[in-house]
Amino acid sequence: MRWNADGFDAVVWDNASSHLEAVVQSWEIPLVQQSTYAPELNSTERVVNKEIRWFLKGKTFRTFTERVLAVEKQLRRWKADLVFIQRLCGYYWIRDCFVLLNQVADTQELLAV
Repeated sequence: MRWNADGFDAVVWDNASSHLEAVVQSWEIPLVQQSTYAPELNSTERVVNKEIRWFLKGKTFRTFTERVLAVEKQLRRWKADLVFIQRLCGYYWIRDCFVLLNQVADTQELLAV
């Protein structure tokens, strides 16, 4: 309910068993199901598994809190860099595939005439 109040139109989930439970499925918000493992379609996977790990590589922290604060600071930097966020979350190959498919369809229409 809170996600609706916060302006979310839908939630994208993978097919983890916990996401398929009746309580989750009963939520009053559309749940968009992805294949079980589709990291190329999940920008969160990209942020967590690539960028944050790369950011932390070789760094040491005295406490867990120090590590959390460093990650939070880096996330705020990334948030302020729109170009970085677009590069990180934008999957241009998907758009390019649609463009190519439209070109193929147009070519086939011309050949059919």
